[in-house]
Amino acid sequence: MDPGRVLDTESLARQLKRAEKCLICVSGGADSVALLRALCQWRGGARGLEVLHVNHLVRGAAATADAEFCRDLCERLGVVFHLREIAPLTRKPVGMTTEEYFRSERHARIIEVARSRGMAKAALGHTADDLAETFLMHLLRGSGLHGLSFSFSQDLGDVMLLRPLWQTPRRRVIEYLRALGQGYRDDESNASLEFTRNRIRHRLIPALESEFNPSVRDALRRAAHVIALAEADLRVRARRALSRLGKPTAVGWEVQLAGLLRLPRILQMELCAEWLKRAGALAPSYRQIEAILRVAVADGTRSLNLSRGLSVVKDESRLVLVRSDAAPDEGEGTEAEDRAVREALARESLMTNPDLPLARLTTPVALGDLRPGAVARVPVELLDGRQAIVEVWLAPEEQLPLGGAQGADVAVAGGLVVRNRCPGDRVSPSVRLKSVLINDRVPFYLRDYLILVADGERRVRAVVGLPRLAARIRHGDGLRIEVHVRPAD
Repeated sequence: MDPGRVLDTESLARQLKRAEKCLICVSGGADSVALLRALCQWRGGARGLEVLHVNHLVRGAAATADAEFCRDLCERLGVVFHLREIAPLTRKPVGMTTEEYFRSERHARIIEVARSRGMAKAALGHTADDLAETFLMHLLRGSGLHGLSFSFSQDLGDVMLLRPLWQTPRRRVIEYLRALGQGYRDDESNASLEFTRNRIRHRLIPALESEFNPSVRDALRRAAHVIALAEADLRVRARRALSRLGKPTAVGWEVQLAGLLRLPRILQMELCAEWLKRAGALAPSYRQIEAILRVAVADGTRSLNLSRGLSVVKDESRLVLVRSDAAPDEGEGTEAEDRAVREALARESLMTNPDLPLARLTTPVALGDLRPGAVARVPVELLDGRQAIVEVWLAPEEQLPLGGAQGADVAVAGGLVVRNRCPGDRVSPSVRLKSVLINDRVPFYLRDYLILVADGERRVRAVVGLPRLAARIRHGDGLRIEVHVRPAD
């Protein structure tokens, strides 16, 4: 049978040269098997074609049999075969549905294999039926343009996804395979009405065809294609705006807040989608984009966990998209992610503002019996890995104000310690340290890494690197404490 019966050969000819390498995603089902066979026919052989099969590890022996079927088919056709696996979910993913999670993981495997094999194109077996089902499913969920658009090609980072079957109904795919005498695997879960897509396939679309429009699949395809054209134009404008307003940072990507908020709402949404892609989010969702824009207009500094390892942080003038390489250990939740994000941003701040030294002091360091004129030296490791010395100095007696503490009478309640902040810290009996940090607009991600000198009653006697705050500290007992941080010898 002519492969043109199932392939959009006109679009293929524009996007994929006959000799160009291409990765074909094959599950073992009818659509992807037909795609593989048709591309081999269209190319006149398997040269330059390779197959990726992704095992989701959720169907046990049936999934293993799918992988073996695909491997055997590739051996028979002379096509290089790649097998990748996705670890089963142990809990609901943050910021996305289970389906979105698995799609994101599949896309990550596509990029990994394509890059390793020097390929810039990958082909998916999405048919016109898939388009109609996906369009309705996303419409019912209230998706934005990304969920409602469907086109022949789609950028996925360094890889372009192609959908050569996108105008072909599934029945024609089956006819093509029968004409070839080619078998395929049936996924028994496709018949289960437990899944939304299956209910749309087996109930909603037949009802629409019967009661409203017998050509509803074609109507949905046309609507999705028009939306895709509009989205493509909007994406160009969003990328220009992102180039103007955004830039990469040491921890991810940042966007100027004022410039973002001046854009039309639809352009803000598209810019956020492109921004997420540049930071490594493969399939930005409508919920994630809306959540980012809520943070953008909210008062004060805010942070938002979008998904595992990806967060947005707002400070006075920018939104920062942070991708943390240190993913939380199994069983930890967003608290661990928050810590990783705060530390990443604090390290970035230390690079641009070395006058504000930051460190993670897991254990308070006691200074002992420190007397006027004496200096205590505490070695610390700053967040960027540099070694430093914290010098804590009490003013000598002759520099103390008249009537202040003198000689052996000097004593600090509970002794002095060098540490990070703790709950309940105060700069005076009536003023909390937290309130001062908020009023002075010290970013929240820096606060836990400030180097403090405090007494045993949680009263802060000095804060390193914040002169405005230091000027507000009144000891009341005649003491004057100065702290300096210098590089270690």
